[in-house]
Amino acid sequence: MTLYKLVTIIKDIALKQPNVGSVNEGNVYDINSDPSVKYVNITLTQGTHTQDEMFDHYNFTIFYIDRLVNDMESNRLQIQSIAKEVLANIIHILSERYDIEHQSISFQPFTQKFSDECAGCYTTITFDIPKEIICGEDY
Repeated sequence: MTLYKLVTIIKDIALKQPNVGSVNEGNVYDINSDPSVKYVNITLTQGTHTQDEMFDHYNFTIFYIDRLVNDMESNRLQIQSIAKEVLANIIHILSERYDIEHQSISFQPFTQKFSDECAGCYTTITFDIPKEIICGEDY
């Protein structure tokens, strides 16, 4: 599976999650500083990708970002809780449907000022995808 295909699949899965208004790939600060961003926003940022003889290893940080209400605190914990569940669901669907492996998942809640006061959660994860190996005639 190519990087392009993996990102496309993650975006498709994320857009099917409840209340997700937009999914982007790129710099989380640039994307969420745009006042026209639609919340809930899922942002994928790429890390270092590696490969070995058997696997391609794709590293991402995936953010779930939602806007806080006016008092900036009453829905923070609720957003962070939903964010963790949605991110876990995206990863679960990706793993089950596409036979993609990963190690344990950690989630980091946050509160951050972009163009709006926001809260959410992010995970840094490496997807291990078996290479499609074609045996040569001499094998």
